[in-house]
Amino acid sequence: MKIHYFFVEKQIGNDTSVVIETKELLHQWKRVFRFGPEDRIVLLDNSGFEFWGTIKKITTDSALVSINEKRKGRMPKELSLTIALPKKDKFEWILEKGTELGVSHFYPIISERSEKKDLNIERSEKIIKEAAEQSEHSVLPEISEVGTVEEALKNTQKKIVLDPRGDPFQKGKFTVPLNIFIGPEGGWSGQELDLFKKEGIEIVSLGEQILKTETAAVAVASLLLL
Repeated sequence: MKIHYFFVEKQIGNDTSVVIETKELLHQWKRVFRFGPEDRIVLLDNSGFEFWGTIKKITTDSALVSINEKRKGRMPKELSLTIALPKKDKFEWILEKGTELGVSHFYPIISERSEKKDLNIERSEKIIKEAAEQSEHSVLPEISEVGTVEEALKNTQKKIVLDPRGDPFQKGKFTVPLNIFIGPEGGWSGQELDLFKKEGIEIVSLGEQILKTETAAVAVASLLLL
């Protein structure tokens, strides 16, 4: 039987039992999974550990979980994706698949040719949490507020930029920690490419195919993390 993973808001540490009072989580346990006493689950508190436990009591108002074992959990890799915002559904797909693959940070940005819409951070964090639970990651990737290209360049991680006009991507050449800039469907502007070159950032291509933003994001994350 599959053991389900759930992030909780409280820090568990070395506690031997945990009381859960989060309404959304209790509803999920009782109505969706139909959990009852003696059902086994794994709790996550974003600390990097898994807390394997057993439900001892559950009502509509609270649940008591006995912690049986504390294990080191699966951690995301230090791979950041700086993404020129595509349409809402495509960006959410990147969040989901990137989290499953082990991306550690998402930096949404506005470029000259990207979507200029605001980002619902709360919804984005919910998508990330659900994907992390499904893929059994013990730490949630971070997502930043929408920024500009210039602001993203201040990040101190080593960076590369994806662009069809760049040099061919060589898998063995790049390793994490790494921050990958992924452009909009219309591509980076000439001014933006000049800025990247001025900053000394290598511009690379994933091949002859012209990839959509979401395809490029998942493709490059797969190359580096799988």
